[in-house]
Amino acid sequence: MAINRDTLEQNPFIDWLFSTPETRDSFFALSSAYDLNTVAAHWDSIALVHNSQQQSVILRLFDGRISKEFLPKINPSEQEQLMGPCKSLWFANEAEAPTVINNTSSTGVSQFQSAPWFHLTAHHESLLSGDDQQKLSYNLTLYLWENHAELLASYADEPLKQHISQGLNKAQTLGFTQSANIFPCVALFFYYSPVFYRHKAIQTLWSQAASEQEHLQALSEKVSPQQWQEIAQAATMADWQDMPEASLAL
Repeated sequence: MAINRDTLEQNPFIDWLFSTPETRDSFFALSSAYDLNTVAAHWDSIALVHNSQQQSVILRLFDGRISKEFLPKINPSEQEQLMGPCKSLWFANEAEAPTVINNTSSTGVSQFQSAPWFHLTAHHESLLSGDDQQKLSYNLTLYLWENHAELLASYADEPLKQHISQGLNKAQTLGFTQSANIFPCVALFFYYSPVFYRHKAIQTLWSQAASEQEHLQALSEKVSPQQWQEIAQAATMADWQDMPEASLAL
């Protein structure tokens, strides 16, 4: 829908979206000198990025709840890269006037790049995770549904919400701090067992000093399929209540 940027804040449709509880937190408006196909192609190209561990991950900047918290906290050069052909973004907030983020580039960026081309740093990841446990839980839930929907399909809403929260607490207690490592750890709780970390082979691996990513990688390289099968066969629903006493050797 094309809207004159000079009358954006007086547009009844935009005012309605910014004021409606169901849309205000996830919706944002943008302006660009380029056509819709160019703008859409750019947003598609930043949906998948490299994280600090060189893994391909989803960057949900198309979700206004994430982009309005992330974009204002990065430097102008990074804003220019991520906004691409967009000149301005408008986000609803608690005040009457929307939050506006302007692209510092004089012309905007229109060149096409194949995803993933943007690289998240550890600082970016800390901004995306933040100290807000609710936000981290929300992003974890999105990750699980987008990558492991088959694991979640058998759970009712309330037990699933509780298990995701328990899994997040477990992963953090184990010593995982980055969402890129927390999320796959929680997926393993669902795949195999909420107490997979109690298996002797895994306790041995995780007693040796390594980075978070190296600890996760060791699980796939040094724990055999037979051992994972043993872990899965011994799992019970009560295991979700178990909390680890020791963390990773970092």
